[in-house]
Amino acid sequence: MNTYERRETPRISLSSLVEVVVSDGRDAQAACRILDISPFGLRLEFIASEDAERFAHCQALTVARCAQAVQDMLLGKACEVRWRQGATLGARFRDPLAVSLQGLGMNLEFTSL
Repeated sequence: MNTYERRETPRISLSSLVEVVVSDGRDAQAACRILDISPFGLRLEFIASEDAERFAHCQALTVARCAQAVQDMLLGKACEVRWRQGATLGARFRDPLAVSLQGLGMNLEFTSL
């Protein structure tokens, strides 16, 4: 088992899955859940696993819709796909988040779309 952590900062796992819709800026949109997040990126799980195939490595994507609880932080946020495995992908924010993520831990409840 590889225990080496390559991430720049630890990610915060969300206690409730937050739903977002990502867009490639053209015609592909897909509903996802945010599994974890850091100031530099997030890990998404596509609700329909076949949607993940439309987003390739290094492809730009934008958070097109999101739950009210994270709207100020994520709506319109530009990302780049860094990896994809099955229905899960990791994306890096073009510009790091400028807010504290401390409130996104275990006790915060999120609403779904």
